[in-house]
Amino acid sequence: MLEKEIVRENMRIKVSIIMPSLNVVSYIRQCLDSVIHQTLRDIEILCIDAGSTDGTREILAEYAAGDTRIRLIDSPVKSYGYQVNLGIRQARGAYLGLVETDDRIQPDLLPLMYEKAEAYHLDAVRCNFYFCEHIGGRGIRRPSRTLEHAGYADLYGQVIRPSDYPKLLDQDWPIWSGIYRREFLLDHAVFCQESPGAAYQDLGLSVELYAASGRTMYLDRYYYLYTFDRNESSIRQNKSMVQVAGEYDRLYNGQVIPETQFSRIKKVVDWKMLNSLVGMTNLVLPMVDYDISAALFHEPYQWFRRQLAVRFGGDYSDNICEVSADTISRAEKLIADVSGYARQLMEENQRAKAKRQNMAELVSQNNGKIVLFGCGIRGEGLLDALVRIEQDGQRNIRIDAVTDNDRKRWGSSFCGIEVIPPNLAVEKYCDDTFVVANKMHYAEMQQQLRDMGVREDQLVIYEP
Repeated sequence: MLEKEIVRENMRIKVSIIMPSLNVVSYIRQCLDSVIHQTLRDIEILCIDAGSTDGTREILAEYAAGDTRIRLIDSPVKSYGYQVNLGIRQARGAYLGLVETDDRIQPDLLPLMYEKAEAYHLDAVRCNFYFCEHIGGRGIRRPSRTLEHAGYADLYGQVIRPSDYPKLLDQDWPIWSGIYRREFLLDHAVFCQESPGAAYQDLGLSVELYAASGRTMYLDRYYYLYTFDRNESSIRQNKSMVQVAGEYDRLYNGQVIPETQFSRIKKVVDWKMLNSLVGMTNLVLPMVDYDISAALFHEPYQWFRRQLAVRFGGDYSDNICEVSADTISRAEKLIADVSGYARQLMEENQRAKAKRQNMAELVSQNNGKIVLFGCGIRGEGLLDALVRIEQDGQRNIRIDAVTDNDRKRWGSSFCGIEVIPPNLAVEKYCDDTFVVANKMHYAEMQQQLRDMGVREDQLVIYEP
């Protein structure tokens, strides 16, 4: 645990933004631009670079020379956790925010978060965020509403204690989606684990924040733009399961959180760990060709297995986090028969890929140009499928337009794309493939397009 004896200054700086970086030259300018152009001007920007060799540091120095709010700090350690902790120690603002340097933030939400934090004497103010990806070079923003996903949508705008809501911990994992009162972080010694590299150190910190936060408000606004399709992202590293196990080990055995706090949330953390076992297994096993003896899977798997045996003993009846029956079933299968689970997962992934390949062939007609018809949950699912199709290597797909029969949606944005009326979509993109994404009314929508002159070979029904 880091010492709490850190110099505390009563500064005029309202918010300190911590920006850890290492070799992100393709992203750093757009990231910095999004921060320096915030409408809240009384901020400081701590650029903490861990020895970039691709030109990132030179760009940071260029920006620092032109903006006195920027402080460029060299980290002697290549560790995301160390860099964040260094930022916490160096910061002078009343509140702290974190911006990862391949991401961006919206220009106008810092003033609102600061205003709410001051008015309600909050430890933390959190917002929603976007998953940002690309299809055929076009940017897609898939919304993530933290409280709604956790089943607590009525809590937006209220002052709450997060640890009173068990389902919140597993959904509220992004530490970068808000700001935190600096004195609160110091008083509770909330810091990252300083493990090497940049992967999942925020997991432990998110649990520390969940345990310690007393007064928190969630705003139903979108603040953060999270780059989700970067190949170098931590979620695409085959060491992920090792690193996640290390974060849980620190929480359980490192006395990071005072026992009086941890005892209140221990069962919630247990359920989060069960979720992590399934999620990490599904992520890492394909990376090691489903070889359950591979060290990057086998060793952390055994650690998870031992911990879950101690904490659950095979009894999952006290489901305070309302973890899905499917997840529990998968966890039981994993613990009882890991070889069988690996075969099952491989077959599932093969079927899913075959389905994506079939969809890719259908939507690649007409030069891969698409109009998406349907802005609901299935429409979001289609966008996710198209992203995965592109990741599979199908690069010629392009979304020209999104349309919907709901007039209230016309002119609004669906995942970053303007929604236009169906007749206008047919008029402007008459040669495209029209993909209908609607569970209940797909037949009527398909006939509607036929009546508007769309050919049969242009019509595709999306089925997950």
